[in-house]
Amino acid sequence: CDSPSYDWNECVAIEDRDLAMDDFKCDQWITGAVAGFQALEVVATMLIIWLLPRLTKAIPSSLAGIVLGTVIEFAIVRPAGYETPTVGDLGSIKGSFPIPVWLDDQYKDLLPSLSDPETYRICLPVSATMAVIGLVESLMTLQLVGQITNKKP
Repeated sequence: CDSPSYDWNECVAIEDRDLAMDDFKCDQWITGAVAGFQALEVVATMLIIWLLPRLTKAIPSSLAGIVLGTVIEFAIVRPAGYETPTVGDLGSIKGSFPIPVWLDDQYKDLLPSLSDPETYRICLPVSATMAVIGLVESLMTLQLVGQITNKKP
């Protein structure tokens, strides 16, 4: 990738095979019919998100927008022979459910002992501080909601 014939995006794609970015270049613009279809999906989704709450609160507008975009993609775009880019085109979304660190054998020697008082001496002040910060943020949010709705909490 030190050759002047490569650009940075090609070097990343060549060197990082784990992310499956071999054919994707960040500097390519989407043009033509694919750009038009993508714009149609975006505008339709934005209109649903904006208009649906005015008509009904029974269906979350964001969910309806996602469903409409999916319907447009699979009922209009793909049958027409086109395909708009998806998250899977940018990188691999494959994976597995993570194993909790305390059950994973590779971390067995790195975890502190719960019977050691030193562990609590280190963790207790930090956890108490975080708990107080969470409590203060919750109270501030409650006060703000009370001010906006003109109701006392």
